Amino acid sequence: MAEEQHLTGERANKRLKTLLKDLGWEEKAELERDVPCEKRTHKRDTHGIDGFLAYDDPYTGKRRGVTLESKSKKWASWRGNSLEKAATQSRTALECVSRSEEFNERISLGEDLVVDSGILGAWTNDVADEDTDNFDSEEFDKYVDDLSIKELRGGPYHLLVLANDDLNRIASVHNQHSKIRDKYTEGTDPQGNEIRKGNLEFFYPSIHEPKSAPQRREAISYDYLYSDIIYYKLEYTIVNDDVEKMISQEVTIVYLFDEFSYDSLEYLYQALKENGALDVDDIWVYVYTETTETDDSDFEGMVNDAKSAFFPENKEYRFEYLPRVEFKSHTEDINSEK
Repeated sequence: MAEEQHLTGERANKRLKTLLKDLGWEEKAELERDVPCEKRTHKRDTHGIDGFLAYDDPYTGKRRGVTLESKSKKWASWRGNSLEKAATQSRTALECVSRSEEFNERISLGEDLVVDSGILGAWTNDVADEDTDNFDSEEFDKYVDDLSIKELRGGPYHLLVLANDDLNRIASVHNQHSKIRDKYTEGTDPQGNEIRKGNLEFFYPSIHEPKSAPQRREAISYDYLYSDIIYYKLEYTIVNDDVEKMISQEVTIVYLFDEFSYDSLEYLYQALKENGALDVDDIWVYVYTETTETDDSDFEGMVNDAKSAFFPENKEYRFEYLPRVEFKSHTEDINSEK
């Protein structure tokens, strides 16, 4: 049983690493590693590390190192203190990783990283039959809210618990990101025009006062993995044969995960305006919502009302549903193609 859980955890970890690496993160340790325990209060000799990745953080101006551990279980196995144990293991391992000189030499290779964050992927294998309950998002959220992990000294440390809904969301972001990147940064655009130059980057507005210039990075940030809004900037130059000239386009792309409503659209407009994201040719907004919650007529009605109320008329706006994909099947398709 323990061996089976270990193997399913390995597969879940591989899936999550596949997404993060393709979204700009660098894997610093390809294999599972043990890190010496730095605190007697942990009552263990070593900590197992399933993965360790790094990316260029837009707000610290440094590289950020993130520990990664994944679990894959049936729904019933998450009950009790199973999640508490997994989260405690991840948090204590993160604390020792941040302090370990040996880890810095062997895994970080001496790179100066900010190591204050970890991810616990908690995937539930749903089996739809009469005897097995399926994943319950609201109940799992309660498990996360009830976690009683003590704050670690020398922090702050951050642990992000990603359950099925969160992992499906990241997979959906990756899916659309890959499609846009493939369509607009090489080859030809959807109208058949040759693309001479294309660039797609995440766009990070300033979070400090007074406002500084927004940052652009190839990598998705740790914070964007759970943010209600994700921004991109797309720039590409095409050869238009009809007018025989080069045409450059700049597009602001937004993924909206907040509840879809007139108020959320107004908030989005104000955020775009304040962060200098309206000074582009086009704005594409992808809304992540269940179509059963917002039918097409309501969706179009709210968008049209918002456009007439506060979105400038001189811009081209595209509002679409963000296509949903499942984390497990999506990442398996990616790995099978490699």
